[in-house]
Amino acid sequence: MENLLDSLKPIAKGGLPVESYLLIGPPGCGLSTFLKHLSKSWIEKKGNVVFLDTDKYPEELKKFFSGRVYGSETLSIIDAYSWRFNTGWTETPRLDSPTALAMAIDKEIDGKANVLFVFDSLTTMLPLVSVKMFESFVHSSIGRLRGKSATSFFSLADGSVDPATESFLRSVFDGVFEIKLENSKEGLKRFLRAFSLKGTEHSTNWNEFRINDGIEFV
Repeated sequence: MENLLDSLKPIAKGGLPVESYLLIGPPGCGLSTFLKHLSKSWIEKKGNVVFLDTDKYPEELKKFFSGRVYGSETLSIIDAYSWRFNTGWTETPRLDSPTALAMAIDKEIDGKANVLFVFDSLTTMLPLVSVKMFESFVHSSIGRLRGKSATSFFSLADGSVDPATESFLRSVFDGVFEIKLENSKEGLKRFLRAFSLKGTEHSTNWNEFRINDGIEFV
């Protein structure tokens, strides 16, 4: 199966520059699955991944990455889920504390090269902080990640934020990818497109993909 990063080249006209991206789509469309396979492809390309997960225990991610361990040079997992239950690893950052969250992100990225940072998902964070605090965190995170030469993907469930906040998010990221679902005679189909990519030639056509052992474009 083709590496997912290579599969994105026809959409992004040559590949993804080191920028910040928002991945948005309806609940159940495969946002998390897409980001996990993107991360796996990044590792296959000899890169480093820092994956912040807000909705699952880290053991689930570790299982997906086929035995790669937390804190390794290749994959680092930031557990932003367990704090809600007072379980899990020590020093797990709280989603309602953007400062602590930013410090945890910086700690995992500093000293690494060719980094993909994944935040899955902003949907979980927004109800826990004010809109002003949320927007400030996103804006400052993008700037810090860019300063560290890290490529970043943040996910968001479509319809989970008010129109003004969604408009802010679409404008502040360097690129926006969208996933949509369509019913057909063959069943549910998934499509991806680049809604916007600042300063980069790209196609806005919808591209069908399937989730099997990986992400496969049709």
